[in-house]
Amino acid sequence: MSLERLCKTAKRIDTVDAITGPLSVALYHSGSDVLYTAGVVISAAELLLLKVPWVLSYMAQTKDVVAPLFIIAKEVVANSNRISGIIDIIPFYTMVVNYKQQSRT
Repeated sequence: MSLERLCKTAKRIDTVDAITGPLSVALYHSGSDVLYTAGVVISAAELLLLKVPWVLSYMAQTKDVVAPLFIIAKEVVANSNRISGIIDIIPFYTMVVNYKQQSRT
């Protein structure tokens, strides 16, 4: 996967993240066990289907092991309690790729 493709995928992840992060927070606070479970499923699916494959591709393409540590820290914070998912509105994955592109020039 090229750096340009990583950038496009990062933007897609950030767009999905900006929707599912606050949605999960709303579901967690809905008071319904079913909706709470739906929030957990959304968060887990997002991590397993989008973010983990992207991080692995990023590491393979760039040989960068530092940025994934920041991504892991961000995800730990975002999933650490029922309110911190709101941090997902920050376009973090796009920022990582943009920084990498700037550091190459």
